[in-house]
Amino acid sequence: MISIATKQDAKSVIELLNLAMEDIAFSLTSNLEQSNQILQEFFTQKGNRLSYENILVYRLDSKVVGAICFQKALNLGLDKVSLIVDTKKEKTKKYYESLGFAAVGKKCIANHEYTYMIKDLK
Repeated sequence: MISIATKQDAKSVIELLNLAMEDIAFSLTSNLEQSNQILQEFFTQKGNRLSYENILVYRLDSKVVGAICFQKALNLGLDKVSLIVDTKKEKTKKYYESLGFAAVGKKCIANHEYTYMIKDLK
């Protein structure tokens, strides 16, 4: 079942997001436990990109097994949204392409290369 995350999902969601973010999480600190703590603090607060308010979770047998960050781009009047995908994750890139995102370049974040993708909303 897909639903908006709750504050109580912090630990599970941050563990999942770290799997996706890999090197980015370590740009906060070189210690995974400390990085998780910092990200969980952001998660439980309102008004930031990693807030539970901006996370959808997928639950299987009451356990969080999937998570995705989102922002209400249309409500903000935006005409485009963008994301990055690890260049090593070709299946993930293909999935976003199937949703209408197009690769427009590369970005290097925390010494790791990502494909930069944009989707037009209008």
